[in-house]
Amino acid sequence: MNQLLDSEPSFSTKLPSGNKLHQYEREWETLQFIESPSGTTLSAAIYSKDPSFRPTMSVGGPSIQLNVTTVTNAVPLRSPAAANAYCGVHKGGYFEAYYPMPNAYRTQNIVVGASSAETETISLSASCEALMKSECDASDSKYDNEVSEEVARCLEKSPDVREMRRHLKVSVLILTAPGEQLAPDMLYPPDVVAGGAIKLG
Repeated sequence: MNQLLDSEPSFSTKLPSGNKLHQYEREWETLQFIESPSGTTLSAAIYSKDPSFRPTMSVGGPSIQLNVTTVTNAVPLRSPAAANAYCGVHKGGYFEAYYPMPNAYRTQNIVVGASSAETETISLSASCEALMKSECDASDSKYDNEVSEEVARCLEKSPDVREMRRHLKVSVLILTAPGEQLAPDMLYPPDVVAGGAIKLG
């Protein structure tokens, strides 16, 4: 990644799991990678900082354009396997995980969603209103980095959330390496680790 981006990570740290997290802070986005103790890249994540940042990424067959593709259309005809949502004073987030993915996705697991972490130009106020009406509680995760099958099933039953998904544009995309399982390390919001909110190894 250093060679591809022609820069060193803005931030790197060893996580309690033994994996390493690398962040590249860029003008329009934060790139985040999880590296195994053996040096293998386990996942890549992109967090948009501005709605005008609209790259298109292929996830095997379908393509997802950040800040254009809605959550409903990101993985059409499939229900999320798990989900997470949080609405705080300073940031909000909504994430859907899809796995196991079909061969068209090269056996990658993906997470799509939106986050207002590290940005004031992406708002989740309307989404948080719908999520509050659903009365579905996200998994009890101190750092908002776990997805839950129960939350996904609950959110699917909410007409407010179904309507919200039709309009919410994807600003976050997380991809696992082919054959890798989705893990909590891959879902840390970019401001949490860099801000020193977790105890590092």
